[in-house]
Amino acid sequence: MERRGDETARCLLVARPGTYRDRLVKVLTSHFAHVQAVERRYESLVHLALQRYAIAVLEEKPNEPHLPEYIDLARTVQPSLAIALLASRLEIHHAILAMRNGADDVVFRPIILSDFGPRLRGAIHRREAISERMRRAAVAATESGVDRSLTPNWDALIHTCRTRLLEHA
Repeated sequence: MERRGDETARCLLVARPGTYRDRLVKVLTSHFAHVQAVERRYESLVHLALQRYAIAVLEEKPNEPHLPEYIDLARTVQPSLAIALLASRLEIHHAILAMRNGADDVVFRPIILSDFGPRLRGAIHRREAISERMRRAAVAATESGVDRSLTPNWDALIHTCRTRLLEHA
């Protein structure tokens, strides 16, 4: 199959096993160098701790009660991770809630397969731009003499999260 996307980007798909997930993996494989499919969120956090991914695609309802906590944990492990949700309902308030909770994009079903990869790449580029602005702000604050204790030590934070996740895996 011809790859039309990034030759190095990795995609993490969190979806229930079945024909639909298999089709999503096939479509995503044409846009990303590697696609890892898992069934549960906690499995995805372990994968995020062990491997760098450009995007996590969640097949879930955007109003699921623990979605904000999952997004916070995922972004603690990988701050530049883009997160896209596959929504099953065509109600705008679900999309608003998901975006408010930190998702980079919400894709409603039925998915237009030809637009799916480019849309996910757009979410990745937006998240990378946000991460770059945050990095520049941290560098500027450090260079201007702002107390370094106020800026997070991302490497230590990521190491701690990875260690804790591996202990509970």
